[in-house]
Amino acid sequence: MLGLPPNITCLGVMGEISMDSQSSSILSHQIDFPSWVSPYEFSVIQTEFYRPPDDLQNYYDEADTGCEFQITVPGNEIPKWVNHQSVGSTISFWVGSKFPTFVLCLALCLDRLAYEDTYSYVCVVDIFTNGHKRRPIMEKLFDGLQYDHLWFYGAHHSLLQQVFGDLIEGDRNHVEISCKISYWTSKTGSKIAPFIASLGVHVECICGPQNSLIIHDNCENVDDGYNDTELPPLLSSMGFSTA
Repeated sequence: MLGLPPNITCLGVMGEISMDSQSSSILSHQIDFPSWVSPYEFSVIQTEFYRPPDDLQNYYDEADTGCEFQITVPGNEIPKWVNHQSVGSTISFWVGSKFPTFVLCLALCLDRLAYEDTYSYVCVVDIFTNGHKRRPIMEKLFDGLQYDHLWFYGAHHSLLQQVFGDLIEGDRNHVEISCKISYWTSKTGSKIAPFIASLGVHVECICGPQNSLIIHDNCENVDDGYNDTELPPLLSSMGFSTA
């Protein structure tokens, strides 16, 4: 049975569990293994996604629009304009006294040998602010995919400030974004799970110059005609800066 990292501090059984950034990262890597389910079982899971969306928008006034967006494109290489990049499924950065707008990018890879197979899975995104986590912020369903792809998710600062504003402490705040594939299935019953090869966040932070290096040994580059220079103008038109 997996144990908790020794430096996790429990503040109360009925309250929140507070973790520093190292503890939350260690714990997420210990327990976040994708669960394979049969196509029938996955179809039951899919029915949950026909209900009202379980994401940040639920926190916001329905009259307000343009607070978040999602785009999925073929490929597995995170664009260079994404200023924070990390191998794996967890990334962290520092923000000031207000939660800024961010654009999240996940490079999601499939079994390179399963050319005739199709995959469906659920990706879960968690955000820790100064070690505190509310609940899964986004659960995204990917259905019937055959190739590696990039998923972009953007949230406006007004939306994020409403959700996380009370967790902001002073002028320097640590934010960690952790993603995982919770459930997955494939058409032919493949046992090789899809995985998150790398993760990036474009955000106005207070971290200083970035020296991140992305290594794509786990995924073959996909030449599918996608041009990463086409996305920034689209995001800018929606109010998301990629400068």
